[in-house]
Amino acid sequence: MFDCNLVLAAYILDLLLGDPAWFAERWHPVVGIGWLISAGEGVLRRYLPEPDASRERLAGIGLCLGVIGITYCLAAAMVSLLEAVAPWLGTVVSVLLIYSCFSARSLGDAAQCVKNSLARGDIPKARQGLRHLVGRDVDRLDEEGVVRAAVESVAESTVDGFIAPLFYA
Repeated sequence: MFDCNLVLAAYILDLLLGDPAWFAERWHPVVGIGWLISAGEGVLRRYLPEPDASRERLAGIGLCLGVIGITYCLAAAMVSLLEAVAPWLGTVVSVLLIYSCFSARSLGDAAQCVKNSLARGDIPKARQGLRHLVGRDVDRLDEEGVVRAAVESVAESTVDGFIAPLFYA
């Protein structure tokens, strides 16, 4: 059930702490979800006979539903087990799980770095900051390209790093 207080606490944590590097590299739940997607895709590609567009689409839908289901079940089981030990433990872990999926501060910090670099006219520094937002090559982007890539990435990452976690919370 949706608990506004848990989400608000998680959001405040995100604004205060962002994503600590030591946590984001190895322990971040999104890293685990990425591993699950890669493993699932590998299995599907290995066992999908003669892939064609319709089979791949169906396999992709199955993978998506499977990843969402497994993620939900693992999170729900962990929270339930900890609530059985002590109700406050379930609350703390719920807040931490939601917090770990938000990325408002990190997204804002990265976008601000690009904006400040552009304001100073430092395109190479803006490109360097843009690398925290995009996964594509940015070395040849002019100022307009940097701005466009930053805006697109912030819009997309707002969905990934705030709206989707809010929905699933």
